[in-house]
Amino acid sequence: MKLLVRQPLLYVIFIVVLGSAARLIYALKTQLWFGAPDHLAWEMMITDVVSNGLKGYDQLIHYPHEGGSIILSLLAICFKFFGVKQSLVWVAFGVDALARFVQLWVVQKHFDKRVFWIFGIWTIFSLPSILPWSSVNFGLHSLSSFTPFLLLHLSLTDKLKPWAIGVFIGLTTWFSYNNLVLIPVFIGYLWYIKKRGAFFVNLAIGFIAIIALHVFVRTSFDAGFHLSGFSHTTIRGLGYHYLQDPSTYKNLYLVFIDSLPGSSLLPSFLMFSNSQIRSLWVWISLLGFLNILIPSKTKGTQRARILSFSWVFAFLIAYALSPFYEPHIDRTNYMYYRHLTYILPLFALVVIAGYSKFNLGRLFLPVVLSFGVIGYISEIIAARQENSMSYEAAGWVLATKIGDDPERLTKLINENSLHKQELAFGYGWAFTEALFSENAQISDAPKIFETLFESLPSDQQCAFSEGALFAFNKDGMPKMEKSYKSLIEGKRCE
Repeated sequence: MKLLVRQPLLYVIFIVVLGSAARLIYALKTQLWFGAPDHLAWEMMITDVVSNGLKGYDQLIHYPHEGGSIILSLLAICFKFFGVKQSLVWVAFGVDALARFVQLWVVQKHFDKRVFWIFGIWTIFSLPSILPWSSVNFGLHSLSSFTPFLLLHLSLTDKLKPWAIGVFIGLTTWFSYNNLVLIPVFIGYLWYIKKRGAFFVNLAIGFIAIIALHVFVRTSFDAGFHLSGFSHTTIRGLGYHYLQDPSTYKNLYLVFIDSLPGSSLLPSFLMFSNSQIRSLWVWISLLGFLNILIPSKTKGTQRARILSFSWVFAFLIAYALSPFYEPHIDRTNYMYYRHLTYILPLFALVVIAGYSKFNLGRLFLPVVLSFGVIGYISEIIAARQENSMSYEAAGWVLATKIGDDPERLTKLINENSLHKQELAFGYGWAFTEALFSENAQISDAPKIFETLFESLPSDQQCAFSEGALFAFNKDGMPKMEKSYKSLIEGKRCE
């Protein structure tokens, strides 16, 4: 017992272990990775590296804007060599535990004991939108949620040289573009504490050196996605034309009414719908969130609180104006709110720190914590597995990435014999969208389609043609050029 008292770090480890145990139970009950197309496609690419050797950069990087995915791929390859089939599941589990360790370590250093323990309890169950990312691996949103905490630590210590700080924020940007949002607030804070001249020059040198290297790698190494034609200036091929629409700017306040409460993914409870529960959660949380602005007696602690508040607010504003904005409060699939899981732990910390300053917190903090517990228990009881069309969609993901190389993709499909037909379906779906969408404007698209179809193995052609027809019949984007539908119907197997 005395050892525990003398070693505060053991408290952090103890809480992380409890959180990992809760997540392990959740993962085994839900097995959500079987219903996550990006995860399945990524796992197949990793298996291909282990079975046939590393042949290209595109086998390691998941998406070009997520440099950190290379690290996760390398870790997954290591697991594969030890015979672990679901390697990305265990990588997500480990990185999630590491992220929570960093969060708790920083909070222990810069906040009082009460905030540390309440935040620690919160991390054990967190929120239903965060739990899946401890076993599902695609998109470095939740898994990079530790970086705001690390930057908070850097902001409140004076141990690193300015060039080293520049290198650090450059590396976090390379790891995931989520971290770009933190930089303006961080620079503003440094200016506020009267850092000047040479400090910023040296910081800029470190930052620019890393970003220049990142740009070189992104433009020089082949990350795939030639079929989809993703531009280097876009993320997942999404543009920014919507910013010209004045209605977009309503999101600046709607994000607090719809997206933020929705991102909790809290389920219905008793006679209350999920929308009502989520709205109740966000209004109680926002009250604590705004309490943070009331001055504190401890200067260092108040700086930590204000910085955390500023980063959360800046991220929510940036998200509201991003192409990934989710306008609904009542979604039930965790993928819709994945981007906000990056900032939710910091948001929870600000709420807890805000309430802990007042006696009012004794009433509201247990309520805040109870939402997470109720959400966790409800998820365990429901234990839903959303596997509908998951391998078809995984085929779409693979085709979007390497579908311009038919020989390579058909070989990969053949190596996954249990799901060959579903993957071929996804190939037809993605290839048809790339050729015949209204925005494609490829003059010899019919000839390209015919050539590819004839080159496919005979046992993949029927599924491919069904996927191609699905691209025309489904709702949603992209809109298809209907005049080509007859060509696809002519390839359909009877």
